[in-house]
Amino acid sequence: HESTILIFDNAFSASSDALEFAAYGWLRWSQPSLPRPVRVPTPLTLLMLPALALSLLVCYLSVATTESWVQVDIIASAFALGVPLGLWSKWHAGRAAGLDVVA
Repeated sequence: HESTILIFDNAFSASSDALEFAAYGWLRWSQPSLPRPVRVPTPLTLLMLPALALSLLVCYLSVATTESWVQVDIIASAFALGVPLGLWSKWHAGRAAGLDVVA
């Protein structure tokens, strides 16, 4: 079904966006002196909060409006497996480059 494909696409796109916004905020807070190609003033950084909220809302609606619990299980399982896999990949890439990487 086309609607099933759209539900998966929306859920994963929104969760990707939400994680990117969260990572931006985390890096800005945890490493404020990190060199960046573009400096964004702090008041403008607060504009990302509505975008993060909308991304999380789309994630919720993608799951809440699915046609079956099988779709919800697939989305949740892929997300639950994807986050640890991403953290492991980050750790492994850091070790290969000789960096002290903390997840």
